Order: sequence, then structure tokens, then C-alpha cells
Amino acid sequence: MRMTSKRFCSKRWFHLGVICWVVLMLGYGAAFAATARQDGQTIDLAGLELKIMDFSGHCADDIAIYNERKKTIFVGDSVGYKVEKELIFPPFMPPFWNPDGFKSAANALKRLECERICLAHFGCLRGAEARNFPDDTIKAYETWWHVFAEADRGGKLDDVKYLKETLIKEADLVIPDLELTKPSMIMMLGIINRFRKIFGKKPIKVAEVQLETIIGWLTKGYRTYTAGT
Repeated sequence: MRMTSKRFCSKRWFHLGVICWVVLMLGYGAAFAATARQDGQTIDLAGLELKIMDFSGHCADDIAIYNERKKTIFVGDSVGYKVEKELIFPPFMPPFWNPDGFKSAANALKRLECERICLAHFGCLRGAEARNFPDDTIKAYETWWHVFAEADRGGKLDDVKYLKETLIKEADLVIPDLELTKPSMIMMLGIINRFRKIFGKKPIKVAEVQLETIIGWLTKGYRTYTAGT
């Protein structure tokens, strides 16, 4: 299923292209060697200096690539995802999660005061939105984790509908306007929603289905972490 968001959809793959270019410039072996070096290593690509930063937390070996001259950083999945203005997903999906590493990465990001933060999904954040993101993503993580922990204690961790309604309320989530782009999927959803209308049911909204999928995924991440602690 392919979906688009109105936010930065035309530039959503820009950061991926830059990272691929870095890999090609360094060479396959050299790129993998760079990930194993110490935090703070600088790579010089014919005058373009890129700093490697340890952003482990979401994964044990996450890195960020920072262009200090442009105050632009590529963070991958390490510090979460932002869709539209108010919807931030924390990155504690399985198989790995280190909350201290995640917070350390977010705080390091805050100290940089970047003008652009390029995320793994939904494009880049710019200006004030980029500078506010480190605090916003830590707050989102703490809120989501609290909701999951309370649901776990109340025996409702498997109730995705309950989690969604609680998160919308407690995290002030605003569900974005997502739409399908693949014609066959658009047709299939249209048929399903026509039948739902006949039986007096509400139409399926793409964004709500996606949100429920992410909640289910994060539930697995929460369980994976708590089972090991």
C-alpha cells in the first residue's frame, strides 16, 4: 500500500538520495567501516565534510550524518517520525530499544540547533520546526510509553481501538490527511466503503488504518523491551 502526505511529499526521498550518494562516494567497504568508528568522526568528500554521530537507541548501531556547514542532519529512524504538524511517532518498535540512547540522541540533536532535520519518512523538518523537534519527540515518546504502560497494567494492551482513542486524547494527536496513490488500491477501498455504507458502517479512512497498524507495531516493541527488563 502506497500513501502520500501533503507534507513534503515532493522531497520525501531527498535525504535517502544524499545518503546513497555518500555510500557510493566512500565505496561499499569504506561506508560500512565508517559506521564502526568512534562518534565524532568526520568524512571529507572532496571538501564536503560530514560528521558521523552515534544516535543508537532505536537500533543498537544507529548513526546520524551531519553537515555542519549547512546545519543539516540525516537521522534515519533514530529519533522518531513526524507526519503533519502534530503527529509524532516514537521509534520503540522491535527488535531493539534503548530509551537512554534515544534521549541522548534527541538531546545531542537539540544542542546542534539544526536548520534541517531529514527523517527516514515524510521528508525534512526546517527552521523552528526542526529546532523544536528534539523536545517534541521526547515528549511524544514519554506520552506514548505512559499510555502503553497504563494499558498494560489494565489488561488493555491488545485493544488497539482503546490505545488509539487514548493516544488521540492524551497526546493531542491530529490524524493527517493521507490518501492512496495506487489506482487498484483506490478502487478496492472505494468498493469496500460502498459496501460498508450499505450496512450502515463508517467508511474506512487510510490514516486511521495506518495509525492502528503503527500502534500494533509499537505494542510489539513495548512488549519486547519490557520482557527483557
